[in-house]
Amino acid sequence: MQNFKIRNSENSIYETFCRRRGFSLIEILTVLTLSATILAAVILIYNRVRNSAAAITTRLNNQGLPDELLQKIAEDIDRLAAPGFDASISIRNKEDSGYNSAQLVIENRYYGNSQPPTAKIYERVVWQSNYDPFLGQMVLYRSHSGLNLEDKLVDTVRNGENNPELFVPVCSGLTYFGVFALTGRETEEQEPASSWQRQTMPNGILLGLSLEPMTQLEDGSFVLPEGSIVYRAVAVDRTRPIPYKFTVKLTEPNDPNSRGRSDPNETKSSVGQSKNIKQLTGSSSQ
Repeated sequence: MQNFKIRNSENSIYETFCRRRGFSLIEILTVLTLSATILAAVILIYNRVRNSAAAITTRLNNQGLPDELLQKIAEDIDRLAAPGFDASISIRNKEDSGYNSAQLVIENRYYGNSQPPTAKIYERVVWQSNYDPFLGQMVLYRSHSGLNLEDKLVDTVRNGENNPELFVPVCSGLTYFGVFALTGRETEEQEPASSWQRQTMPNGILLGLSLEPMTQLEDGSFVLPEGSIVYRAVAVDRTRPIPYKFTVKLTEPNDPNSRGRSDPNETKSSVGQSKNIKQLTGSSSQ
Protein backbone atom coordinates (compact mmCIF):
# COMPACT_ATOMS: atom_id res chain seq x y z
CA MET A 1 0.00 0.00 0.00
CA GLN A 2 2.80 2.38 0.84
CA ASN A 3 4.62 1.52 -2.39
CA PHE A 4 1.44 2.23 -4.39
CA LYS A 5 1.16 5.68 -2.85
CA ILE A 6 4.78 6.39 -3.62
CA ARG A 7 4.26 5.36 -7.25
CA ASN A 8 1.16 7.51 -7.57
CA SER A 9 3.01 10.48 -6.17
CA GLU A 10 5.87 9.91 -8.61
CA ASN A 11 3.43 9.71 -11.52
CA SER A 12 1.71 12.94 -10.52
CA ILE A 13 5.04 14.73 -10.22
CA TYR A 14 6.05 13.44 -13.67
CA GLU A 15 2.77 14.53 -15.24
CA THR A 16 3.08 17.98 -13.67
CA PHE A 17 6.64 18.30 -14.98
CA CYS A 18 5.55 17.25 -18.46
CA ARG A 19 2.75 19.75 -18.49
CA ARG A 20 5.10 22.57 -17.50
CA ARG A 21 7.64 21.80 -20.28
CA GLY A 22 5.35 23.06 -23.10
CA PHE A 23 3.94 26.51 -24.08
CA SER A 24 0.38 27.50 -24.10
CA LEU A 25 -1.44 28.61 -27.26
CA ILE A 26 -1.63 32.18 -26.01
CA GLU A 27 2.13 32.30 -25.47
CA ILE A 28 2.78 30.95 -28.99
CA LEU A 29 0.42 33.47 -30.56
CA THR A 30 2.03 36.28 -28.60
CA VAL A 31 5.50 35.30 -29.78
CA LEU A 32 4.33 35.00 -33.39
CA THR A 33 2.68 38.42 -33.23
CA LEU A 34 5.80 40.07 -31.84
CA SER A 35 7.97 38.33 -34.44
CA ALA A 36 5.69 39.44 -37.29
CA THR A 37 5.69 43.03 -35.98
CA ILE A 38 9.49 43.12 -35.76
CA LEU A 39 9.84 41.56 -39.23
CA ALA A 40 7.42 44.08 -40.73
CA ALA A 41 9.30 46.96 -39.13
CA VAL A 42 12.63 45.63 -40.45
CA ILE A 43 11.21 45.23 -43.98
CA LEU A 44 9.74 48.74 -43.87
CA ILE A 45 13.06 50.25 -42.82
CA TYR A 46 14.88 48.24 -45.49
CA ASN A 47 12.49 49.42 -48.20
CA ARG A 48 12.90 53.03 -47.14
CA VAL A 49 16.69 52.76 -47.19
CA ARG A 50 16.64 51.02 -50.57
CA ASN A 51 14.27 53.60 -52.09
CA SER A 52 16.40 56.44 -50.74
CA ALA A 53 19.56 54.89 -52.17
CA ALA A 54 17.84 54.29 -55.51
CA ALA A 55 16.60 57.89 -55.59
CA ILE A 56 20.09 59.23 -54.87
CA THR A 57 21.63 56.97 -57.51
CA THR A 58 19.00 57.97 -60.06
CA ARG A 59 19.57 61.64 -59.28
CA LEU A 60 23.31 61.31 -59.75
CA ASN A 61 22.86 59.40 -62.99
CA ASN A 62 20.39 61.96 -64.30
CA GLN A 63 22.93 64.71 -63.70
CA GLY A 64 26.06 63.02 -65.04
CA LEU A 65 24.75 60.65 -67.68
CA PRO A 66 23.32 63.30 -70.06
CA ASP A 67 26.68 65.09 -70.18
CA GLU A 68 28.45 61.83 -71.00
CA LEU A 69 25.99 60.97 -73.77
CA LEU A 70 26.21 64.45 -75.29
CA GLN A 71 30.00 64.24 -75.14
CA LYS A 72 29.93 60.95 -77.06
CA ILE A 73 27.67 62.42 -79.75
CA ALA A 74 29.91 65.50 -80.00
CA GLU A 75 32.95 63.27 -80.49
CA ASP A 76 31.22 61.48 -83.37
CA ILE A 77 30.38 64.81 -85.00
CA ASP A 78 33.95 66.08 -84.66
CA ARG A 79 35.42 62.84 -85.99
CA LEU A 80 33.14 62.22 -88.97
CA ALA A 81 32.67 65.85 -90.02
CA ALA A 82 36.41 66.59 -89.97
CA PRO A 83 38.02 68.49 -92.85
CA GLY A 84 39.11 66.41 -95.82
CA PHE A 85 36.01 64.21 -95.97
CA ASP A 86 32.91 64.49 -98.09
CA ALA A 87 30.62 64.54 -95.05
CA SER A 88 26.90 65.07 -94.66
CA ILE A 89 24.51 65.40 -91.73
CA SER A 90 20.83 64.51 -91.61
CA ILE A 91 18.51 65.58 -88.78
CA ARG A 92 14.91 64.64 -88.04
CA ASN A 93 12.66 65.24 -85.03
CA LYS A 94 9.30 63.71 -84.26
CA GLU A 95 6.88 63.01 -81.41
CA ASP A 96 6.90 59.39 -80.29
CA SER A 97 4.28 58.33 -77.69
CA GLY A 98 4.29 61.78 -76.11
CA TYR A 99 8.09 62.11 -76.09
CA ASN A 100 10.27 64.30 -78.29
CA SER A 101 12.37 61.86 -80.32
CA ALA A 102 15.09 62.59 -82.88
CA GLN A 103 17.49 60.98 -85.33
CA LEU A 104 20.98 62.20 -86.22
CA VAL A 105 22.79 60.63 -89.17
CA ILE A 106 26.46 61.48 -89.76
CA GLU A 107 28.35 59.94 -92.64
CA ASN A 108 31.45 60.64 -94.65
CA ARG A 109 32.48 59.25 -98.03
CA TYR A 110 35.63 58.73 -99.98
CA TYR A 111 36.38 58.18 -103.66
CA GLY A 112 38.54 55.28 -104.72
CA ASN A 113 40.63 54.72 -107.85
CA SER A 114 37.72 53.39 -109.86
CA GLN A 115 36.80 55.02 -113.17
CA PRO A 116 34.63 56.94 -112.96
CA PRO A 117 35.28 57.67 -109.26
CA THR A 118 32.46 56.27 -107.15
CA ALA A 119 31.68 57.52 -103.67
CA LYS A 120 31.64 54.88 -100.94
CA ILE A 121 30.55 55.32 -97.35
CA TYR A 122 33.68 55.27 -95.24
CA GLU A 123 31.91 55.68 -91.91
CA ARG A 124 28.26 56.16 -90.92
CA VAL A 125 26.96 56.76 -87.38
CA VAL A 126 23.29 57.02 -86.46
CA TRP A 127 22.00 58.30 -83.13
CA GLN A 128 18.27 57.88 -82.68
CA SER A 129 15.69 57.37 -79.94
CA ASN A 130 12.61 55.15 -80.09
CA TYR A 131 9.84 54.36 -77.63
CA ASP A 132 9.89 50.74 -76.47
CA PRO A 133 6.33 49.61 -75.59
CA PHE A 134 7.59 46.58 -73.67
CA LEU A 135 9.79 48.71 -71.39
CA GLY A 136 7.40 51.65 -71.38
CA GLN A 137 10.40 53.94 -71.85
CA MET A 138 12.26 55.76 -74.60
CA VAL A 139 15.61 54.18 -75.49
CA LEU A 140 18.62 55.84 -77.13
CA TYR A 141 20.34 53.74 -79.81
CA ARG A 142 23.59 54.09 -81.73
CA SER A 143 24.54 52.43 -84.99
CA HIS A 144 27.89 52.29 -86.78
CA SER A 145 28.53 51.04 -90.29
CA GLY A 146 30.84 51.61 -93.23
CA LEU A 147 34.24 50.47 -94.38
CA ASN A 148 36.03 51.71 -91.28
CA LEU A 149 35.73 49.02 -88.61
CA GLU A 150 35.01 50.55 -85.23
CA ASP A 151 34.22 47.31 -83.40
CA LYS A 152 36.04 44.45 -85.10
CA LEU A 153 33.88 41.76 -83.50
CA VAL A 154 30.52 43.35 -84.34
CA ASP A 155 31.55 44.71 -87.74
CA THR A 156 33.09 41.38 -88.78
CA VAL A 157 29.87 39.52 -88.02
CA ARG A 158 27.88 42.20 -89.83
CA ASN A 159 30.26 42.35 -92.79
CA GLY A 160 28.51 43.01 -96.08
CA GLU A 161 26.70 45.91 -97.67
CA ASN A 162 23.31 44.16 -97.80
CA ASN A 163 23.14 43.47 -94.07
CA PRO A 164 20.96 45.84 -92.05
CA GLU A 165 22.45 48.26 -89.57
CA LEU A 166 22.83 47.01 -86.03
CA PHE A 167 21.42 49.45 -83.47
CA VAL A 168 22.93 49.07 -80.02
CA PRO A 169 20.93 50.38 -77.03
CA VAL A 170 22.97 52.96 -75.16
CA CYS A 171 20.61 54.31 -72.51
CA SER A 172 16.98 53.83 -71.49
CA GLY A 173 14.60 56.01 -69.56
CA LEU A 174 14.94 59.10 -71.75
CA THR A 175 12.17 61.66 -71.54
CA TYR A 176 13.58 64.02 -74.19
CA PHE A 177 16.01 63.76 -77.09
CA GLY A 178 16.25 66.57 -79.61
CA VAL A 179 18.71 67.45 -82.39
CA PHE A 180 18.57 70.83 -84.16
CA ALA A 181 20.63 72.49 -86.88
CA LEU A 182 22.27 75.86 -86.24
CA THR A 183 22.64 78.08 -89.29
CA GLY A 184 23.83 81.29 -87.63
CA ARG A 185 20.59 83.10 -88.49
CA GLU A 186 18.69 82.18 -85.34
CA THR A 187 16.78 84.99 -83.66
CA GLU A 188 14.13 85.20 -80.98
CA GLU A 189 11.48 84.59 -83.63
CA GLN A 190 13.41 82.02 -85.67
CA GLU A 191 14.46 78.92 -83.73
CA PRO A 192 17.04 76.30 -84.81
CA ALA A 193 15.91 74.03 -87.63
CA SER A 194 14.31 70.79 -86.44
CA SER A 195 14.94 69.12 -89.82
CA TRP A 196 18.04 69.15 -92.00
CA GLN A 197 18.22 67.19 -95.26
CA ARG A 198 20.50 69.45 -97.29
CA GLN A 199 23.76 68.63 -98.99
CA THR A 200 25.54 71.49 -97.23
CA MET A 201 26.63 71.22 -93.62
CA PRO A 202 25.09 73.37 -90.88
CA ASN A 203 27.29 75.69 -88.86
CA GLY A 204 26.54 73.76 -85.70
CA ILE A 205 24.24 71.26 -84.03
CA LEU A 206 22.22 71.83 -80.88
CA LEU A 207 21.72 68.67 -78.81
CA GLY A 208 19.16 68.30 -76.03
CA LEU A 209 18.70 65.35 -73.68
CA SER A 210 16.88 64.69 -70.44
CA LEU A 211 16.33 61.77 -68.05
CA GLU A 212 14.15 63.68 -65.61
CA PRO A 213 10.59 62.40 -65.09
CA MET A 214 7.73 64.27 -66.71
CA THR A 215 5.26 66.31 -64.64
CA GLN A 216 1.54 65.70 -64.84
CA LEU A 217 -0.70 68.76 -65.14
CA GLU A 218 -4.20 69.23 -63.78
CA ASP A 219 -5.76 68.30 -67.12
CA GLY A 220 -3.94 64.96 -67.07
CA SER A 221 -1.33 65.81 -69.69
CA PHE A 222 2.38 65.32 -69.10
CA VAL A 223 5.02 67.99 -69.72
CA LEU A 224 8.76 68.14 -69.21
CA PRO A 225 10.12 71.21 -67.41
CA GLU A 226 12.45 73.21 -69.64
CA GLY A 227 15.08 73.43 -66.93
CA SER A 228 15.45 69.65 -66.81
CA ILE A 229 16.76 69.43 -70.40
CA VAL A 230 20.55 69.46 -70.81
CA TYR A 231 21.62 71.29 -73.98
CA ARG A 232 24.94 71.38 -75.77
CA ALA A 233 25.94 73.18 -78.95
CA VAL A 234 28.53 71.46 -81.15
CA ALA A 235 30.33 73.31 -83.93
CA VAL A 236 30.67 71.53 -87.26
CA ASP A 237 34.16 71.69 -88.84
CA ARG A 238 35.80 73.83 -86.17
CA THR A 239 38.84 74.42 -88.37
CA ARG A 240 36.88 76.28 -91.08
CA PRO A 241 38.47 79.66 -91.95
CA ILE A 242 36.95 82.71 -90.30
CA PRO A 243 37.41 85.96 -92.26
CA TYR A 244 39.39 88.54 -90.34
CA LYS A 245 40.25 92.05 -91.47
CA PHE A 246 43.30 93.68 -89.98
CA THR A 247 43.37 97.41 -89.40
CA VAL A 248 45.69 99.63 -87.44
CA LYS A 249 44.54 99.84 -83.83
CA LEU A 250 44.22 103.22 -82.17
CA THR A 251 47.31 103.52 -80.01
CA GLU A 252 47.76 107.29 -79.80
CA PRO A 253 44.67 109.49 -79.43
CA ASN A 254 46.34 112.40 -81.27
CA ASP A 255 47.63 110.30 -84.17
CA PRO A 256 46.16 111.88 -87.35
CA ASN A 257 46.54 108.60 -89.31
CA SER A 258 44.25 106.70 -86.93
CA ARG A 259 41.45 109.23 -86.64
CA GLY A 260 38.06 108.04 -87.85
CA ARG A 261 39.17 104.41 -88.04
CA SER A 262 37.54 101.59 -86.11
CA ASP A 263 38.33 97.92 -85.88
CA PRO A 264 35.71 95.99 -87.91
CA ASN A 265 36.30 92.92 -85.72
CA GLU A 266 35.17 94.68 -82.56
CA THR A 267 31.67 94.34 -81.24
CA LYS A 268 29.37 97.31 -80.82
CA SER A 269 29.98 97.44 -77.11
CA SER A 270 33.74 97.55 -77.52
CA VAL A 271 33.49 100.22 -80.21
CA GLY A 272 31.35 102.33 -77.91
CA GLN A 273 33.88 101.96 -75.14
CA SER A 274 36.67 103.11 -77.46
CA LYS A 275 34.66 106.24 -78.33
CA ASN A 276 34.23 107.03 -74.67
CA ILE A 277 37.97 106.62 -74.19
CA LYS A 278 38.57 109.07 -77.04
CA GLN A 279 36.35 111.65 -75.45
CA LEU A 280 38.03 111.26 -72.09
CA THR A 281 41.51 111.51 -73.54
CA GLY A 282 40.55 114.47 -75.69
CA SER A 283 39.12 116.41 -72.76
CA SER A 284 42.13 115.71 -70.62
CA SER A 285 44.54 116.85 -73.34
CA GLN A 286 42.75 120.16 -73.65
